[in-house]
Amino acid sequence: IVTPYLEADLSQLHFETVGDTMWITHVDYKPRKLTRTSVITFSLDVITFTTGPFLTRNDILKGDDVTMTYAGSLTKGSVGTLTSSSAHFLSDHVGSIMELTHSRSLADSGVSTTGTSDSSFLDIKGSWGHDTEGRWKGTTRIIRNENGLGDETFRKFVAATVGARNIQLKATENKDNVQYKIVTEAGMSADFSANITANASTKVGVARIDSITSTTVAAVTLLTPLDSTNGTGATKRWAEGAWSGVQGYPKSITFFNDHAVYAGRRFGWLSAVGDFENFDAGINDADSFTIILPTAEEIMWVDTVDKVIVFGTTGTPWTLQSNKVGTVMTPSNFTIDEQAGFGSADIQGIKINNAIIFVDFVQKKLMEFAFNASQDKYLTPELTVLAEHFSNSSTVTWLSHQKNPESIIWFGMADGTAHSFTYQRDQDVLAYASHPTTGTVNSGSIIPSAGEDEVWFSTDRNLNSLSVTCIERMTVRTITDDDDVHKVDCGVIYDDVSATVISGGDHLEGETVAILADGVVVAPQTVTGGAITLTTAASVVHVGLPFTPQVKPMRLDIESAAGSSHGSIAQIPELVLSLLNSKNVAFGDSIDDIVGVVLDDPELVNNTEITDLFTGDVTVHRDGGFSIEDSIVVTNSKTNGVTDPTSLTVRAIVARKDVTGR
Repeated sequence: IVTPYLEADLSQLHFETVGDTMWITHVDYKPRKLTRTSVITFSLDVITFTTGPFLTRNDILKGDDVTMTYAGSLTKGSVGTLTSSSAHFLSDHVGSIMELTHSRSLADSGVSTTGTSDSSFLDIKGSWGHDTEGRWKGTTRIIRNENGLGDETFRKFVAATVGARNIQLKATENKDNVQYKIVTEAGMSADFSANITANASTKVGVARIDSITSTTVAAVTLLTPLDSTNGTGATKRWAEGAWSGVQGYPKSITFFNDHAVYAGRRFGWLSAVGDFENFDAGINDADSFTIILPTAEEIMWVDTVDKVIVFGTTGTPWTLQSNKVGTVMTPSNFTIDEQAGFGSADIQGIKINNAIIFVDFVQKKLMEFAFNASQDKYLTPELTVLAEHFSNSSTVTWLSHQKNPESIIWFGMADGTAHSFTYQRDQDVLAYASHPTTGTVNSGSIIPSAGEDEVWFSTDRNLNSLSVTCIERMTVRTITDDDDVHKVDCGVIYDDVSATVISGGDHLEGETVAILADGVVVAPQTVTGGAITLTTAASVVHVGLPFTPQVKPMRLDIESAAGSSHGSIAQIPELVLSLLNSKNVAFGDSIDDIVGVVLDDPELVNNTEITDLFTGDVTVHRDGGFSIEDSIVVTNSKTNGVTDPTSLTVRAIVARKDVTGR
């Protein structure tokens, strides 16, 4: 699929998905929809908006007496010119819409008929009425035609006897390009008379700007008709479309109570209920409406939580909700409130249960917007307060959320490093981890999948003396056999008949790779001719760049009657490592000083269901003496200086600590 976006734009794209359709917004591009029509067929289309939204009318907003004058045919679809009395039009206005309001002329105010004649059509939008007079007998109908797609009966009235009835009907038409007329059926009395009357004193039309002739003249197409008499007159009552290359486009989108909610600058634009492309503003409950935040801060993202729309701004968060408990928000029933908190970066937030996770304005912290029951208000605490070192020298550039098997927030930094944050608020689990690799991670994304969501990265690597971009998927963590373990970067998996020559590693040419063959660690090799050669044939082989996992717990302080052990001279003679499906485990004081952990001791209780892996608790002894520091590292063993590509999952570390003094 061809897209208009540049690489530099990608981190500012905002997405919202409903079913097989994804809405995409960016402040510099028209909103688009990515639609999946089959398993392998997608289309990316610009969304066409013909009914708004619009800025405040110019005579109200500025009062500068600038007029707009249309020249051309006044019916829908007509092509003409729009002339401004002052320089206004720019090249980036092309594609935008203009709203033109004129006084409704007598000719456009009503139609009537008598006897057996039919009336002409009347353009109607808004409230209107229908009345009959006389002593008549027969059948009359009101005909409705929308967008010229054919006549349909709107109402049918029958008088079975002379003088049996007269009609007084009041109705409202909310759609554009709708016409009504009166028709009578055969046998109608000659004394019959009827009319249709539009109640509005003005007629509003919409024109799309197709090209710019000068700063005062634009070529336009009428999307809705103008008044048949006054439509070519100069009008001060005009409004520019809220979205254009001049004004900018929405930065973010979400959905709420069957409204599409777009946001940008200081505005929130809510579509009509159930009609995501209808921004014809009104006062009825289902109508579209626009809100303006009473702040100078710019909106960075919009999302929903509970029954509230949340706007993340460069300052504090703001909420939009119904102003009456238990009622639906409408154009006349809403309240805008500023909440306590911090400013947001231009990065789409992530909704997780009843919270929104976002990046702070300076892109150094992960924040949580959620309701605090004890304080009875929304708060934005920092999530990464215990891991602030991760952003000492860089800034956060992207976020993505993995829901299964655990809730993990993946995020990346401007320096190309990747990180994760396990977020399980209901279990009070908040844990940070870094994911170093021999490359630069540009971005990441999560694809929902059965069992375990797929974690994908776009990574720049230098392979075989060439700079390449690799699209890589992180291996699943759930394994059923020891040869399922894939603990390498940029790797390939061979799964076929037993063989000694394993090819498919062309992208790893000249690189030293870690190898796991049928669950057994093989000494590292250098890829030659896109292949490696095994001494013993294997049917499942994992080959890739090695990486070194490290579990480094925070200082293991203990509280006692004498106080905290923090800063005390202490010794940790033993550690209990609780492991899950692990192999080739090592530990030490630092990554450069490690010793292997014996996992095949018959004295150990191994609860694993996978052959050759270990699940259970193992006690290890440390030789270090007494010290204020108690650095601990758990990792994998090494073969010929290269970290073994084996499974390592540490469930817990229990320290037996002796404190001798302060």
